[in-house]
Amino acid sequence: MSNVSRHTHTMSRRLDRLKPLPELLVPDSRSVDYERFDPDLGAWRRITLEDFYAQVASISLHAGVPPPVREQFASAHNVLAYSWLYYPFNVTAQFLAYVSIEYALRDRYNADRKVSFRRLIDRAVTEGLVADAGFSHIIPPQERLLGSPIPEISADTSNAYVKRLVDALPGLRNHLAHGSNMLHNSGLGSVRIASEFINQLFPVPT
Repeated sequence: MSNVSRHTHTMSRRLDRLKPLPELLVPDSRSVDYERFDPDLGAWRRITLEDFYAQVASISLHAGVPPPVREQFASAHNVLAYSWLYYPFNVTAQFLAYVSIEYALRDRYNADRKVSFRRLIDRAVTEGLVADAGFSHIIPPQERLLGSPIPEISADTSNAYVKRLVDALPGLRNHLAHGSNMLHNSGLGSVRIASEFINQLFPVPT
């Protein structure tokens, strides 16, 4: 969930199916099996829908992103929100996040389907449109706290992170597109990364 949350139970695999109608709006038990540290209480407490939705809502695209791209991204954003009700939507949101990045790149470069996703990412990185500094989970080494449990990546001047994305994003997208039985709660991080990638592709209105 976030760097101040923890899972409270060992997650067991279960057979997912169509939720019965009376349970349709009931939170998935795997979504609520997290606690977050509440600084006001000075203690851990069970995560709530309001906690989760606030994290989802904190992800956004700036006004300079073209409407078609914003609409494409909205699918990933909304599926992520609904993962509160159906936990596997985390994986669906992750896949749609990667799809929205590719859509944004094609819009930015007016590229047709003959141009590969990898080539488009490589172009954006090579041209300096997308850089490590544009991602919130990458922080300068001098700002990291010694012994910090926060899993951010230390930034450097070589843009090592975005260079790794050139191969990583197409590989992850293709893996999910061909079906996967993995289960995780990484949808939030993936959708945030997608938003920050897309935001770098388009100028912010002045």
